[in-house]
Amino acid sequence: MTKSMQYNSVGGVGIILYLAIPLGYFLDSIVFGTTMNLLEILGAFIIVLTNICIAAMRIKGIIE
Repeated sequence: MTKSMQYNSVGGVGIILYLAIPLGYFLDSIVFGTTMNLLEILGAFIIVLTNICIAAMRIKGIIE
């Protein structure tokens, strides 16, 4: 993973790492059958939605 990250910008790597946490949590729930509370689902959704918005704004040139 470290070798592949050297070809990305710092902002791109940050988005990837922020998305890895909630997606890993969802996969943990699916694979191991752990239960998720409403607050946990909401928190993961907020993280994913925020990072998608940031990525879209970077693509459109609104932010750098």
